[in-house]
Amino acid sequence: MNLDFGPVCAAHRPRANAASCGGARGRNLSRGLLYAAALTLVGTFFAPLWHYNFTVPLYPEYPQGLPMTIYINHLEGRIDLINELNHYIGMRKIQDSDFVALRVMPWLVALLVAGALATATWGRDRLWPLATWLGVFAVSGLVLLGDFYWWLYTYSHDLNPHAAIRMPPFTPQLFGSYTILNTFHVMTWPGLGGIAMAASFALGFAAFAAQWLGRRAVARGGREHARVLAHGPAKPALLSWR
Repeated sequence: MNLDFGPVCAAHRPRANAASCGGARGRNLSRGLLYAAALTLVGTFFAPLWHYNFTVPLYPEYPQGLPMTIYINHLEGRIDLINELNHYIGMRKIQDSDFVALRVMPWLVALLVAGALATATWGRDRLWPLATWLGVFAVSGLVLLGDFYWWLYTYSHDLNPHAAIRMPPFTPQLFGSYTILNTFHVMTWPGLGGIAMAASFALGFAAFAAQWLGRRAVARGGREHARVLAHGPAKPALLSWR
């Protein structure tokens, strides 16, 4: 059935087209941002997630400190010397197998990359796939961060009472610098991989916002279109010199 609304629809057509174009722009922008989020997340497979640096007088031959770098699936740095230092204060050895996150993160990040690509390609203008992806990303990030914090807590509280240097239990910081026993200086900061992970989530959130705003523009145009069909186009006010 062909419906011809004549001059009423013609008068409204510019606004309807503008709303429709706004929705299309929102969908295209959202898709582009999601592709960027997936590409950014791939960088976490190659760049370090987090850095630790230990500066101690015990090793004057390392004036720049003893580095420990956390990657998505392994640790790098002078772990042997850091473990030797930890032995003096009664801490256990640091080893990859103690990090549950190092075994889970590669699979989780691969799933998030695939989810972002699938949502950008086949999600169309539906919000729930993108909202689900963001929710999984946020919950996974909090769980992994909590697991890492728990690892720091247990390592620094389960101390050997017969260690050469006796010290009270403590909890290392996730970010910043601090001093242990007024002797060991520790600095910790996010690496490029950790920044890329945060940037990927931010891009995904921006994609959600762009799609939501685009849908609002289309809905607003549809309501205006219905009003015009029901009541006719708004007439411009006439100027009066009286």
